[in-house]
Formats: sequence, structure tokens, C-alpha cells
Amino acid sequence: MTTPTELDLLAFSFFREFARCEYCLKAVGLLEGSPNKPQADWGTFAAEVIAVFDVPPNAETEGAIQYYLTHPPKKQVVLDGVLSWSATLPNHQS
Repeated sequence: MTTPTELDLLAFSFFREFARCEYCLKAVGLLEGSPNKPQADWGTFAAEVIAVFDVPPNAETEGAIQYYLTHPPKKQVVLDGVLSWSATLPNHQS
């Protein structure tokens, strides 16, 4: 077994925190999907906390925003019946 790198530990920390946030959204009722496949309703959450993002960003946050805009996360999609990835930015500010 190999020793985890700093990037491995950072990725694990991010995954853990993201999973906690997703669970919390579901636990407080911000749900979409079917009863057998509940999903966190990130769109409603984003709309509810939009005021947080009205504050002008500091230099570090601005750097993170610019990185996100130039390297958007990929979204899993199905193209012609094949699992694929799409690197499209959200179509709104939140």
C-alpha cells in the first residue's frame, strides 16, 4: 500500500465535507428526485444563500472564482447512450 500524498488527503477532505453538506441538505428537506433516489436540491439551496455571494470577494476568493470559471467541473451526462462528461459552466450566477 502506498502512502497518501498531500493531494490524496486534500481530495479525501473535500469529498468528506461535500458528502456532509449533501446529507445536510437532504436532512433539512431540500430534496428532489424520487423517494427511492433522493437527491440534494442544490439549486434551491443556491437560491437561498445568494446574498452570501453579494459581498465583494477578497483576493483569495477571486482567484478561486477565476480558476472555477477557466476550469469548470465536469458534469456526468449520457450522449448517444454512452456515459460521458461535459465541461459546461452553469447558466446562472449562483
